[in-house]
Amino acid sequence: MNLRDYQSKYVQKLTNSFRELAVAGNKGATIIFKSPTGSGKTVMVAAMLQQLSEDNFSDDYVFVWASMGDLAHQSYEKLSQNYLKDSRFNMHELNEITAEALEPNTILFCNWEKMYQVKQVKDDDGNLIEIFNNVYVRVGEDGRNLQEILDKTRAEGCKIVLIVDEAHRTYTGENSQKLVNKVIQPDLIMEVSATPLITLEAGYYEKNIGRYIEVSFEDVVKSGLIKNNTIINNDIAGVIDGGSTDKVILEAALKQREVLAQKYKEQNIDINPLILVQLPSENVDKMSSIDQTTRELVENFMEEHGITYDNGKLGIWVAGEKYPDSVKESCTKNDSPIEVLIFKQAIATGWDCPRAAILVMLRDIKSVIFEIQTVGRILRMPELKHYEDSALNSAYVFTNINELALRQDEDTQTFFKMRFSHKKKDIDNFVLPNVHRQRVVGQRHRLNQTFRPIFLQMFDKKFGIIEKDDKKARRKKVDVLLKIYADELMVPILADISIEDLDLIDAKAFQEGQKLNIAADNAFIERTFQIWLKKKSSPYAPHDSSRILKQALYKWFSDNGFDDEDEVQRIVACSEENQRILNGIIDEAKQEFAKTMTKETELTLNTFSIPEEQEFGEHYETYPSLKHALQPFYRPDDTSGAKWDTERNFEEALDESKKVEWWYRNGTNEPKYFGVPYIKHKDNKIDDEAIFYPDYIVKFTDGTIGVFDTKSGDTTNPETKMGNSVNEKADALQCFFIDYDNIVDTYQEFKIDGITSYPGLWGGIINVTGKNTFMLQGDAVTREAALAAMNGDRSKIEEIKTKYSADNWITLDI
Repeated sequence: MNLRDYQSKYVQKLTNSFRELAVAGNKGATIIFKSPTGSGKTVMVAAMLQQLSEDNFSDDYVFVWASMGDLAHQSYEKLSQNYLKDSRFNMHELNEITAEALEPNTILFCNWEKMYQVKQVKDDDGNLIEIFNNVYVRVGEDGRNLQEILDKTRAEGCKIVLIVDEAHRTYTGENSQKLVNKVIQPDLIMEVSATPLITLEAGYYEKNIGRYIEVSFEDVVKSGLIKNNTIINNDIAGVIDGGSTDKVILEAALKQREVLAQKYKEQNIDINPLILVQLPSENVDKMSSIDQTTRELVENFMEEHGITYDNGKLGIWVAGEKYPDSVKESCTKNDSPIEVLIFKQAIATGWDCPRAAILVMLRDIKSVIFEIQTVGRILRMPELKHYEDSALNSAYVFTNINELALRQDEDTQTFFKMRFSHKKKDIDNFVLPNVHRQRVVGQRHRLNQTFRPIFLQMFDKKFGIIEKDDKKARRKKVDVLLKIYADELMVPILADISIEDLDLIDAKAFQEGQKLNIAADNAFIERTFQIWLKKKSSPYAPHDSSRILKQALYKWFSDNGFDDEDEVQRIVACSEENQRILNGIIDEAKQEFAKTMTKETELTLNTFSIPEEQEFGEHYETYPSLKHALQPFYRPDDTSGAKWDTERNFEEALDESKKVEWWYRNGTNEPKYFGVPYIKHKDNKIDDEAIFYPDYIVKFTDGTIGVFDTKSGDTTNPETKMGNSVNEKADALQCFFIDYDNIVDTYQEFKIDGITSYPGLWGGIINVTGKNTFMLQGDAVTREAALAAMNGDRSKIEEIKTKYSADNWITLDI
């Protein structure tokens, strides 16, 4: 194999990691191999296997290579016909297996999508049971199923390595994990991805249960394998002519293709640049009505510009239909006559067409992972080198989004428009005891018909609508708060945005460059409306909840003079200001609805470390902070309505302090955030067991860790409404500091290990009394007490009375 210099370096790291974990023998040990799109992940893993073979490493291994869609077959062909053609490895696809067990050195290639899906059937006694759909996976198919084959393989002394190749979209789902844990039962796992989802527990290296290897994006770019950057809506202002949103996007893409084609011609390079046009529907398996409408729009538009199926310049690749029949192979040739290819997301993973330079995205991006993989099709350089003309070293995306929207799919939940920050590499992490609330199995977490009357009442109240109002009067009241007329409902799109590293893309990249207002197409309005419905259904299951929300919304608008559902969709989809107003009312309605649900949660023990990554919603913006543990640092923007003067004052002091190594802004109400349990009282009686989430965790240069919660004014006084429970929270935090060792022992009794020994914890409630003026609650564990305890002297800590008083404060010098 001919490897680039950077590839050889990481192949050696992979080989060493595999050897170390294999020798350690900890079942389920995991290698995470994070490598940018287009870096040659497959060839590097193949080279690792080849290196193990040449080094005569143990033969007692078989490999299950799991990929998505066609990628499994493509990987099989690449390894069997090229990379490992003359090696000791035997390569098969799942449907080729006839033996009862896999021989040592076998690599079995599997389509993950076809493996993990299950269905319900009745057993011999008439009981419903779940079985895997795939006949090669489920038990009971004459011994030719994967579970029995792997059981016999293990019985013959072989160890199983699971290679998860770009299967991240579904790998963490419940059914996938059943397949991993019950059927494959791997001794060692490798996740290979540009955006891995598997996380490693604290101390993974020392415990020999994991290795993390990350390929530098800069190394890949310098090698010439992928383009330097991605440009969004390049020079789109030059084609604004009053046309619809989608037609403007298509016109700009064609103009860009002509520019690239001419530049290749000027350099005597026989490459015909390709435009990929992505249909909007999220359904991979069939064409939706939105897909069909968009497809017809694209085909008619292209015909007007001399690009048709008949003259061979237009191709299509969707489920159940391809043109030409050989589009998969013919389209990838650098001199192919196809100039535009219409496709769905099914080809996003595992299809290489290096001449593809332009992506038209007539849909909202589904997730940061999907986005990178989709745009990855246009990142590769057609001749694996950069050109003198920088325009040929860029990828181009034309889309109707007006800001970055990153979403992350879970089995039952979708997150919309997320920004991401990442832990700095120099952070020395730790593991603390933690608690969180967990929903008891059986609670149906979705909107139901009880939500509708709550919704209607909330909306009437917000708009001041009373029963005697006729529809004309009602419509007039709606017009006061919402934009309802066509000339008010325009869609802004971005122009001329350049992105260097797509794997690290965030909203900041979109803050520069102009925005242009255009009338929206019906297809755009429908898909934007549907996505908004799913978003506003959160945190309830979107499939059923979005339907309930839509019915309630249509009902309210109809009652108030808006009988046309298309008009309602336009009012929602084409105005962010309208969405903000509607969002606020819907959120209030969901809060009221939540009170009707049975509270079936319980406190559960877990652990906390500074997270590797953290996501934020659309109403967050970057805020400069050199010392925050995750970068970039996000805080709520002005539209959120939050007041952050007290916190901002403290954060600025932390950034300026020479005693602070780094600090972390804690979150609330999720297992990943640090929480301390406390008992809430009402009328001097125990009311509930709750969790206190302190605002800040601070690592000081002296090695201690401060945990602080900022207050000011009435919020420091438990006798006031704003200071409710502050004393109970403060006392609980001090008890956590003082009883830390005993708490760790308790966790160990519950088999929760790996917690950091006493790390010098101190802090408590902080009263921010002015600019750079901070008071720490009296009778708190101080920095001096924590340092002494770290050195074995607990006398100062044991003197603490843990009795909070709003009148007792000491000066805090940070």
